[in-house]
Amino acid sequence: MLTSISHVEELSLRVKEHELISFNPSIAQLRALNQSTGSYFPNLYTPSLLAKARSLGLRHLIIDGLDIRLIIPSIFSINSLHSLSLSFPVLKSNFIFPSGSKLTCLRRLNLDLCGIYPIGELNRFISELCSLEDLHLETHADDTLSVSSKSIKQLELIIFGDNFKLGTLGLFLPSLELLHLETPRLLSSVFHIDGEVPLLKRAFISLVDVHAEDVNAVTKLLRFISHVEELSLRVVKESWVINFSPSIAHINGLKL
Repeated sequence: MLTSISHVEELSLRVKEHELISFNPSIAQLRALNQSTGSYFPNLYTPSLLAKARSLGLRHLIIDGLDIRLIIPSIFSINSLHSLSLSFPVLKSNFIFPSGSKLTCLRRLNLDLCGIYPIGELNRFISELCSLEDLHLETHADDTLSVSSKSIKQLELIIFGDNFKLGTLGLFLPSLELLHLETPRLLSSVFHIDGEVPLLKRAFISLVDVHAEDVNAVTKLLRFISHVEELSLRVVKESWVINFSPSIAHINGLKL
């Protein structure tokens, strides 16, 4: 079916009046959307569509709400991709990122993993993306959360979890220049913040539902990024007071 209409400039497939797939080869973008809890788009067509997208040198791919566990290898084989956005549905089973990614041209990655727990090999997958510069990651708190990359320059990290059990937060990002970090009940259980962000210039931190027992963790975090030139810190909790240590008193452009 797809090969017979490959000459069109824009392709849209609709099932039950929901736009599920739109493909515009002229700008090399593909969007796959599922707007309800059911899967309207037949999985039968997805591999052939991705194969066609790969042959056309697809550069931008967005998939939202589809159960893509079976097509992840096909997605990660599209080595022409410059940007990729994946929003996973709620999965009842574990998910492990496959190894050997061919996304050598990928510069921007958006991962919404809030529907998946636990997640395996996430840090290894990210570290394999040799051209990645911009990462947006939404995920649940786990005992250890680590992000490692030699190329990432911008990171937006949003951590969710009703029972915050993060024990270690690791950011090994020697090229990072901009950090956005947002989390509820920040780090009351975090006993260790590790990593390297020597080139970090700007940090935007949003902490929600902070309690007195979070003081040590907040202090660790601020010391970890004490060399930044601009810091925007948003703390949401009644009667909360932050005492800044002298080691971060030099930060320019501090916003509270």
